[in-house]
Parts: sequence; C-alpha cells; structure tokens
Amino acid sequence: MSSKKRETALFLFDLYSAVVKIEEYVAPVSDAATLKYDFKTWDAVMHEFTVMGEAAKHLVKEGWLPSEDRVVVDFRNIIVHHYFGLDAEDVWHTIQHAMPPFKNRIENLIASLDPVIRQKWIEVYLQDPLPGSVEKAFKKLIE
Repeated sequence: MSSKKRETALFLFDLYSAVVKIEEYVAPVSDAATLKYDFKTWDAVMHEFTVMGEAAKHLVKEGWLPSEDRVVVDFRNIIVHHYFGLDAEDVWHTIQHAMPPFKNRIENLIASLDPVIRQKWIEVYLQDPLPGSVEKAFKKLIE
C-alpha cells in the first residue's frame, strides 16, 4: 500500500464508476428476489456498494458531498458488518429509487469541476481498463 494521499477527485470518479457498474449489473434483473438469488450479480452489486461507501466517506470528509450523503457510508457499513441480515427488497428499492437521483447529483458535481481539471482526472481514471459501459459513461462526461 502506498502512503501517498489519494487525490479527492478520484474518489468522485470511483463513486460514479460504481453507480454505472451497478446499473449495468442489474439491467437484466427484474426484481429483488432475482437479484438476491443471482449470486454473482448480488455479490458484484454488494462490492460496488462497498466501493461507493468508501468513496463517499472520503468525499463527505473533504466537503465534496453534503453530510446527508453519509447515508451511503452507513449503507456500506451495513453491508460489511451485517451482510447476512441484508434485505433484498431494501437493496432493490435503493437501486431503483435512490440511485438515479444520486447519480444525477454525482454527474452534476463532476460537471461543475473546471473543464480542464475534469478532463485531466477522467483521462487519469481511464488509464486503467474499465468495462465498456463505464468507459462510455466517462467519455460522455467530457463531451
């Protein structure tokens, strides 16, 4: 592990990437039960929610996200510490109803960055291989 402090902007892109991945993972899923019993999809979604919580923790701490978004961090903590008590209906509801407006807020925050800085950080983020839908979503942010 590097002791070098990570740039805060990269956490914003981690958060955005996780949201886009969850959208892709659940696109063929029709309901909470299907999600829960599609083990690979369930595990992938839980992982991305964990990434979202870690990124949000840093962004709230640094003042990039409002304190109300601490709920994302709290959800991550529930996943990590109470995994077997998760309710698939709650997770499904979060994906269907809470994530779309949250994604819009993240996109607006990214759009509010200075265009030169935004493009620089997106290019840095795109240096690593990303799933096609994530790469496409990031490229759309600099159009």
